[in-house]
Amino acid sequence: MVNTVDQALSIVQEVSNENIKISLDTFHCNIEEKNIPDAIRKVGKELLRHVQANESDRGTAATGHIDWPGIKKALEEINYEGAMVLETFGAPSKELAAAACIWRTLANSADELANDGLRFYHEMFR
Repeated sequence: MVNTVDQALSIVQEVSNENIKISLDTFHCNIEEKNIPDAIRKVGKELLRHVQANESDRGTAATGHIDWPGIKKALEEINYEGAMVLETFGAPSKELAAAACIWRTLANSADELANDGLRFYHEMFR
């Protein structure tokens, strides 16, 4: 796994294969990038193929501090046409919770987390 957009861009340019693209994860960008919308603009439409969308604390979208309006604007600016996938961790196993460093309950249920997230994404990105 590559940690920053700059690292990903460097590798993609070095490999120089038209089939190698970039997947962006908002949770990890929240940790590694200074500005997620700027990271999206830096990657651009030609290289961005997938957005894995999650809140800053892996909880329900719009309850943390991810800049969703900025992300939407940046995706519109680059004319992104790919998928935006909702990542949820409603009731992780002990092993997944340990691997993903989840130390608290993220929602009352996995269904609640998924439904609330889907509702938010439909409102924000349609």
